[in-house]
Amino acid sequence: MKKTFNVDAFRKSVNHTLAISTCSADMRQGMINTLEEILHQTENYKGFKYLMQGQVPAGEKPGIFVNFTGLIESTPVDERFDPALTDSTRVWYI
Repeated sequence: MKKTFNVDAFRKSVNHTLAISTCSADMRQGMINTLEEILHQTENYKGFKYLMQGQVPAGEKPGIFVNFTGLIESTPVDERFDPALTDSTRVWYI
């Protein structure tokens, strides 16, 4: 009997965890690696976006830094992904 795997449900579950988890960035990176492999192997990869401050738990770094105006364009590019201000594992897969 052939078993099936619901890729969309797995993507949603990983996205939820990447957004709300306070586990280590290494743990989230492992989830990202696994999800990306599955998405690519099943031809379901459609890209991702970085999560902003209001989309991650309070006190956690966002995937992209946006200054107080809330407009990405008003934040210098070098600040948007500054490792001191951001966490590259705070992403959301489309």
